[in-house]
Amino acid sequence: MSDTIGAQQLTRGGETVGLLSNLSKWEVELVLNFRYWVDDDLRRNNIHCSFSKTSPSDQAKEELLAFERFLETIAENSYYPLAHHDPECPCLGAHEAVLTHMVRLAYSGFLLEASQMASLIALPSRAELISLMAIRIGHAMRQIALTNSTYEVSPPSESHRLH
Repeated sequence: MSDTIGAQQLTRGGETVGLLSNLSKWEVELVLNFRYWVDDDLRRNNIHCSFSKTSPSDQAKEELLAFERFLETIAENSYYPLAHHDPECPCLGAHEAVLTHMVRLAYSGFLLEASQMASLIALPSRAELISLMAIRIGHAMRQIALTNSTYEVSPPSESHRLH
């Protein structure tokens, strides 16, 4: 029984709850940039490119730093490491869905609800700060989605196994 519990804890947050193809362009940008940020330094280059296409160099650097601070704040205050799917995976994981929904709520002005969502992945004492940071992230992802069409998400083929 304890082996089963241990195995479930390793995948917590990685359960598939949807597909990227069901999200708006800016939400796909958010999820993919999150995946690139946690993946490796080479993939982080994709994030730099996304931000640099949307605004002048200095402003792009500020927005990128804000994005990195946002994710670092979540990582430093989360209960456990946030699970994510591979960048090429068409699936949307549970943590990715919470992150996306939280940013959407914050950007839309629903800060109380965004804070409640943030408390699902981070300490409640930091949830309000995270939701306030999410407003800027929502704006940045929308700007990137308007100017960037490099990410194409296709629905999985019939033989693709959801995990």
